[in-house]
Amino acid sequence: MQQTQDSGILHGRAAPGWQDELRSRTVVDLLELRNDSKGAFVYLDERGEPTNLTWGDVSRNAFRYARLLRERGIREGDRVMIMLPTRPEYLYVFFGIQAAGAIPVPVYPPFNLKQLKQFLATLTGVINDCGASALIYWSKVKPILGSALAGARVSPTPIALEELIESNGKGDGFRASLDPDRTALIQYTSGSTDAPKGVELSHRNLLHNVHHIDRALDLDPEKDRCVSWLPLYHDMGLIGTLMGALYSHVDLVLMAPQTFLMRPRLWLKAISDYDATITVAPNFAYNICATRVSEKAAAELDLSSLRVAMCGAEPIQIDTFEAFQKRFAGNGLRANVFLPVYGLAESTVATTFPPIHEEPTVIWLDRDVLETEGRAEIVDREKARSVAAFGVGAPFPESAVQIWDDEAEAVVENGTIGEIRIRGPSVMKGYFRNPQATESVSSGGWLRTGDLGFVRDGHLFITGRAKDLIIRYGRNYYPQDIEAVAERVDGVRKGCVIAFGYFHEERQTEEACLLAESRITDPEKLEVLRQEIRDELQKALAFAPDRIELLPPRTLLKTSSGKLRRRPTRERFLAGTLAPSEDSWLDRIRLLAGSSLHWAGHGIRRLFRR
Repeated sequence: MQQTQDSGILHGRAAPGWQDELRSRTVVDLLELRNDSKGAFVYLDERGEPTNLTWGDVSRNAFRYARLLRERGIREGDRVMIMLPTRPEYLYVFFGIQAAGAIPVPVYPPFNLKQLKQFLATLTGVINDCGASALIYWSKVKPILGSALAGARVSPTPIALEELIESNGKGDGFRASLDPDRTALIQYTSGSTDAPKGVELSHRNLLHNVHHIDRALDLDPEKDRCVSWLPLYHDMGLIGTLMGALYSHVDLVLMAPQTFLMRPRLWLKAISDYDATITVAPNFAYNICATRVSEKAAAELDLSSLRVAMCGAEPIQIDTFEAFQKRFAGNGLRANVFLPVYGLAESTVATTFPPIHEEPTVIWLDRDVLETEGRAEIVDREKARSVAAFGVGAPFPESAVQIWDDEAEAVVENGTIGEIRIRGPSVMKGYFRNPQATESVSSGGWLRTGDLGFVRDGHLFITGRAKDLIIRYGRNYYPQDIEAVAERVDGVRKGCVIAFGYFHEERQTEEACLLAESRITDPEKLEVLRQEIRDELQKALAFAPDRIELLPPRTLLKTSSGKLRRRPTRERFLAGTLAPSEDSWLDRIRLLAGSSLHWAGHGIRRLFRR
């Protein structure tokens, strides 16, 4: 991928005619283009048994589902929520909603009875936020719909998937005539029940992104085949994989995420059985395969067909890359197939890609310089406290990435860490019906990602998340939401809770930790409190921290005005140096005296509450 580089900026190559190169103007046009396609779409159930279809089958069923939805009152511009597991009908529903001129809103489905009540609050929040006209569900979750709809301010029409399946026949389909700038999808990224945010994407956003994924991977419908287990309610599975395969007209083998989580070997077996050339997964999935696939199962695998194994959605770890490569090198896995990529829902899905067919670009940085000076100083791998950073490539054509320093209000020099900002045709229209949230991430035509990184040698390197998002199983959680829920539990000190994500070295995946202050000292009562916090978080956010640590008063770090200092607290906790403050009440008053008068009363009230 050609690109040009300025100080702290990466420009994708100029491609003024890219819209003329698109295979369609809208997703609905693309479906019509595939109406007679013989390209393969294969669904593997939990046992690995295939249902063999074609992209033509998907297209024709989508248009018939569009007619069925119109008959049930769905009109152009309506928001239609999808709460379904991965199965072929998901595709018919999703594309059928778009063909009807409406807007699909995917939400994650509950997978067992214990989880049903946990996600009701989030479901209700999304219903209210998007103003859903309808909600398409499958029969197993019918008992809980009454609770979700009763708590909503709007009343979406519930439509059972089984009803659509039964009505789907050989009749004519329906297709709306849409403009490329019409909204094609609302993708919710927040785990908050109070203020969920929906990323609003146009047809033009979607097609620009999948078109340039196609170009970056040099996809050939005669040769390439993709295998994926990624959930269809997440952008990487829905857009990057499903819509990408439809656009590029490559064969797709799709399996449910639960199938992978229960039997990871089936992902690799599908790659082997179907001679797949393309796959994609987060870091933790490659680590699971490197550590859990048995010798017997591995002996049956042939991974020599694989030419690209993308890795994204969470921080990419050198240990995982090396362990996966070493574990399956004897199965034909080549060293140049691993492809670290970067993206986010607000940029449709993909933002930067490195060149394919090359081994990953990895540099080793001085961790101390990185943490204290915000600068990328390259060192030898053997140096103590060195840390690896993967190059995730350059932005797509007609797009750009810049590294910005908020304090200096300027683009930084190459090798200096700052906030990653992006612009281009893939950037979202905004957060749906939320101009304040949209404005908060917009700056002079650039999208503020909240991520930290630097530019070097034509590559973007990611170093962290300025916005402190906690990413769990394809969902984004805001620490403030988690902290607010935990504070509601009796025994937890108000304003004294911090939540953060961290990387677990042994399990090679991101985990979540919650630190909460309490005056309780009895061990048994603390254990009860810990469980109450966990239960409240499950109920409110469907969120379960990997660790809940209950701490004495005056342990969490705060500013002089009483604001939580999340990142320094996290660093001290992980280093084992976080301890209760020993300063005296006089020292604290002196500290407060140096604060502005605006905060003095607030700070003193906090002082005496402590």
